Amino acid sequence: MFEKIENHNFIKHIYALLVVNFGWVLFRSPNLKEAYNYFKAMFGGNGAIWSDYTYMFLKEYWVFFIFAFIFSVPIAKKINKFVVEQAKYSMIFNVFYPISAILLFFISVTYLVTGSYNPFIYFNF
Repeated sequence: MFEKIENHNFIKHIYALLVVNFGWVLFRSPNLKEAYNYFKAMFGGNGAIWSDYTYMFLKEYWVFFIFAFIFSVPIAKKINKFVVEQAKYSMIFNVFYPISAILLFFISVTYLVTGSYNPFIYFNF
């Protein structure tokens, strides 16, 4: 399907994101009516584009949204390449890089354990 647009990786990424998100809805919904309602809510069909919950989540998780944006664009690859190149020349980077990865892992696990919602799909069965 994508043979003619080999150089357009952006279109491939958008297509993959749409297919995955719609697939998750279809997999998670118990029937097509619930899937339709979920699709409608995803695109603002229920009139709740901005609510108190939206403000609460933006206020509480704004740092995570910024990091998610930064690491979802190609700049993350360039930052990683820069850090790895600097690690060859500096002892600080050789120590800081693995410690920061381990720290980020433990922070993520802590958020998962202390949260009331478990995002892992196999706990739903």
